[in-house]
Amino acid sequence: MIDQAVLAGPVLAPAGRGGRPVIAVATPHYRPIVGGLERYAERVVQAIRESDDLDALVITSNPDGPRTSVDIAFGYQVVRLPTFATLSRTPISPFWTEQIRRIYLRHGVALVHAHSPVAGLPDQAVLAAGRRPVVVTYHSGSMVKGDHVLDPALRGYEKVILPRLFARADTLVAVSSTSLAAACAGARTIPPGVDTRSFVPAAEPRYDVRSVLYVGSVDDSTRWKGLDTLIEALALVRWAGVDAHLDVVGPGGATDTYRRIAAGVGAADAVRFHGPLHGDELLRTYQDAGVVVLASRSEAESFGMVLAEAMACARPVIGSRAGGIPSVFDDGEQGFLVPPGDARALSEAIVRVLGDPELAARLGSSGRRRVEQHLTWDRVIAAYLDIYRELLAAGPRPRRRISSLGGAR
Repeated sequence: MIDQAVLAGPVLAPAGRGGRPVIAVATPHYRPIVGGLERYAERVVQAIRESDDLDALVITSNPDGPRTSVDIAFGYQVVRLPTFATLSRTPISPFWTEQIRRIYLRHGVALVHAHSPVAGLPDQAVLAAGRRPVVVTYHSGSMVKGDHVLDPALRGYEKVILPRLFARADTLVAVSSTSLAAACAGARTIPPGVDTRSFVPAAEPRYDVRSVLYVGSVDDSTRWKGLDTLIEALALVRWAGVDAHLDVVGPGGATDTYRRIAAGVGAADAVRFHGPLHGDELLRTYQDAGVVVLASRSEAESFGMVLAEAMACARPVIGSRAGGIPSVFDDGEQGFLVPPGDARALSEAIVRVLGDPELAARLGSSGRRRVEQHLTWDRVIAAYLDIYRELLAAGPRPRRRISSLGGAR
């Protein structure tokens, strides 16, 4: 039997300022956990709150365990639902569907916007939607990454459940052409944007620094992001006579694993782990970097938000030819693309950038221009606000529901 106290949780203050329609933004993780999906979802929430006619409520998982909490630190309500287990960064609970349904009723939620690809909470948020219009934004290519334990479950999810989740969406959004949603008829592509007022070049940018920056997850489950390849490449850079160091920024529990990797290639003293950084600290870290690198090896990297943020700060970038990374910048114009998993090619690109300040300055300046012309949040937000208003104006959907996770009927 379901514990009714668990389902009820704390009493939440009503949302919907001045009778505005409430949009429930459902995301598996939210601040203080920070990644590309989380920053995308947060910027959407901020835009809803800044609009004249809409309001937002965030529904996410509670990383602290089996209890419901309500966070208003950001100026709006973030409801964190109990997490009873975690499987490879995927929070799990059997009670979320009923909890979310009650939250929708309590707040008069008019539209649901689910962000995925972390299975579980987004699926159950859609399952609970009833006749409410649903927007689904899918942030990844295939999540299959060569893990013999997890890959069978991921393949089953992507083959059986995900297509039905996509079919339930009134508007389906892919963040790049490599997102699994992009192949669906009628899907829209809305790439992430960059806040060009927050991510800015330094007042006096320097391009003679020999620092390499990685921003992203530091978990065993996200090893596909290529931090191990980058550490190996750093060792090759140093063996080539370039006295470079690597700054690692991001959350995760595998710091000791990567320290051992660095020690194994003779670069232990050249790798610094900073944990997650936010706001001005993160901005300064970008601005101080000689080059920003994302060496992902998986189609799960459907965009590469950290590269766009680095470009907004006028820093040169290096990325692998994997997933959506090649759509972020042009090879040779704002940075360089290398084969995924190729530490030697990556080291050669790093040496090329760090050894030529004039080249680095040209790449950085070009990156800022590209962001200003093609990757601003204003364009992204305008598209989403139009979608919300069109769906709300159309009224409740014909009665459709998901009979099981992802099963539409």
